[in-house]
Amino acid sequence: MVDAVKSVEVKVKSGASQVRALAEKGNVILGADETLKEVRAGRLKKVFISSTPPKDVVSLLERHGVEVVQTGVSSADLGVACKKPFGVAIVGVRGE
Repeated sequence: MVDAVKSVEVKVKSGASQVRALAEKGNVILGADETLKEVRAGRLKKVFISSTPPKDVVSLLERHGVEVVQTGVSSADLGVACKKPFGVAIVGVRGE
């Protein structure tokens, strides 16, 4: 049981650290509205989501064939990973 918990913690940290690295490069779109605009235009292929994303947005992303990566962290923590003082539920990735 302890090993399973450690595995989940590593995956969560990995997702947040991937977002942090991409944000530092400036390759991200923050928020559902902007992300959906980019998806509809065909410019995004991968999206990271917090543990509590808007369900209608996630289903729309999946219908557009976008890879949806669940980070397992809260919106507040995902915002911190993007160096923002507010919560971010959805982070779109350009050029991946």
